[in-house]
Amino acid sequence: MNPTNLFAQFDKSWNTSFTETPLGFSESFGFSHQSDIYYEQEMGSLPFSTDLFRGNLMTFNSSLLFSLGGSEGMESGTDTSDNDHIHYANDVPLKGGLLPLLMVILGWFLIVFCRTITTNNNKTIIKMNTMKRKMALVLLLLIASAGMKMNAQVTVGNDTPPATTLHVIATKTDGTTAEGIIAPHLTLAQLNAAQAQYGAAQIGAFVYITDFSGVTISGYSDQITCVGYVYFNGSNWVSDCASANTYATIISQPQRFTFYEQGTESEAALFFGAGGSSAMTYQWYIITGNNIHVRIARPCDPSDGIGATTNSFIPRVAGSLSATNTKIASKNGLHRYFCVATNATGDSVTSDIAEVAVGCGAKDLNGEWLSFMCFNLGATRHTIAAQQNTSVTFSVANNSSGTHTKVANEEALYGDLFQWGRIADGHEKVNKIQVGSTGDSTTDNIVAWNTGGATPVYENGNILGTSQVYPFQQVARTNTTYYGKFIRTTSATNNNWYSIPNGQTIAIDQLWRQSAFPANDPCQKIMADGLTYLDWYPATNPSTAGGTSGTGWRLPSQNEWSSIYRGGAASGSPAVALANTWDWYQLSSSNTEGAKGMAIKPDGVTTTLFFPASGGRNAGSALLYNQGSAGYYWSGTIVSTNSVGLIVTSATVNPASSYARAYGFSLRCIKN
Repeated sequence: MNPTNLFAQFDKSWNTSFTETPLGFSESFGFSHQSDIYYEQEMGSLPFSTDLFRGNLMTFNSSLLFSLGGSEGMESGTDTSDNDHIHYANDVPLKGGLLPLLMVILGWFLIVFCRTITTNNNKTIIKMNTMKRKMALVLLLLIASAGMKMNAQVTVGNDTPPATTLHVIATKTDGTTAEGIIAPHLTLAQLNAAQAQYGAAQIGAFVYITDFSGVTISGYSDQITCVGYVYFNGSNWVSDCASANTYATIISQPQRFTFYEQGTESEAALFFGAGGSSAMTYQWYIITGNNIHVRIARPCDPSDGIGATTNSFIPRVAGSLSATNTKIASKNGLHRYFCVATNATGDSVTSDIAEVAVGCGAKDLNGEWLSFMCFNLGATRHTIAAQQNTSVTFSVANNSSGTHTKVANEEALYGDLFQWGRIADGHEKVNKIQVGSTGDSTTDNIVAWNTGGATPVYENGNILGTSQVYPFQQVARTNTTYYGKFIRTTSATNNNWYSIPNGQTIAIDQLWRQSAFPANDPCQKIMADGLTYLDWYPATNPSTAGGTSGTGWRLPSQNEWSSIYRGGAASGSPAVALANTWDWYQLSSSNTEGAKGMAIKPDGVTTTLFFPASGGRNAGSALLYNQGSAGYYWSGTIVSTNSVGLIVTSATVNPASSYARAYGFSLRCIKN
């Protein structure tokens, strides 16, 4: 195509210069157009689409970014865009063997399409009409595709050298044109829909919000509170039309209740999810006061667990973080934590209290925790799961009066049956009852009151400390008729295994001393294995050393039994419990399945205490009764000539049931 046929009029006045550099050449050139240019109709047959260049923003080889404005089409007539200006300051290293060819193309372009070329301090001033801008863009495309790297500063609007990468100057200032740069217009909903498109690479992007109604996204669009410009800071859109919306909010709460029964379980983290108008910092606290309604607390430190200043905290109470054996009472208890999350402007949120129970137990009516041993004394199934999930299959069902026929190893679940006030001298052992017996045979380790016309003989042990004997008023070891045997009693003795010696009328009430008598209390003698006892008859000692095993357990009181149910002496169904949830558990509903009992759930879900239906042994007949259907548990509390215990069945809870002291009931120890 002959350029002289394209244009009726043009000015070939031009100049350019090239400077050789180590990497090639750098050039500066300028264009200036001040008069109308006409072209022939055959220009419409150019082999490219002029629509390609309408008001677009182009990127070449990821290194050249600038805009050629204008939307005029290509048509016969006069180009009236004389005032369209682009000032382009460039540094163009040319590489490889394409330089000669590119020079030819550049020269041809400059001769044909430019009226005036000027230079200004090595800055290029280009003034061209719409057609020329578009042809210049073709040239730039050719250069870019040849692998050239272009780094440029651009002024749009007049001949002023660019002060920044992109410098836009008003075309007119006389009020005859609308000047400015219009950012993309989006609604809040549209910006929310594009959330996945914005990340670190989009920092600094700005748009104009036309409608801010609707739901914001926390940590992304929650600062958009009005119509206007917003910019992206890498995570959040920030508005310039209203004050910053500072806030902190809770995303997720830590687990409300966590239970480590044995203390050897893998530790789990407490997680508090919080967010806000800026990054959050965290501090976990441990509650130290006894009143759960007042948060008397101190900040957690590394001795309390891992991650005390993060949103994920692992308390140092179980697993590899703690050498815990919950058969030692001091290792048991309820730990309470909460977390405070604060943002950079001081807004904060506080988590709910997260409770972590270590060892078995239950809450009282005030919400305080009472730690209990996880099993009955004498039992070998020491976990709740083992107690609930290991079958005890009866050879025959209990009869209509509840009499039970002993089966092998039932004591592994049920444990031993103590007569109130006695030490563990062997009388309590259920495994001494013959399999297939109901417990009243002479071969079942029993002895009747006044056998051979003689009642039991009692003895005291040695003195520990200043005056207390260990043990106190127990069947004498030399009294082989009665020692270590379950004593069948009569109404003449109020069904009590102990007859009141002369001068010791109150001794009968002191044998277990309201749960605080280490000389006779089996719970205070049990060792850390949960199976054996400290010597009941220690040598004389000026201190009380040897009086207790040191595991920290004792017999519970009646008040403690009632406090985990509904308080006082009230009895009723499991459903009316006021403290904890009481649910009857049975491995099977069969009347020959003995793995049954009462499950206590402080949070309504987690069983933290289980009372097997261990039954009892009759004070007068020594018969076993109600195994698999009822559990009987002594307290240290007395009433008249009887003592008080807890009874649980599928239909009833009675925390203050009175029984004669020669009955054989289970012992469940409580933390001292």
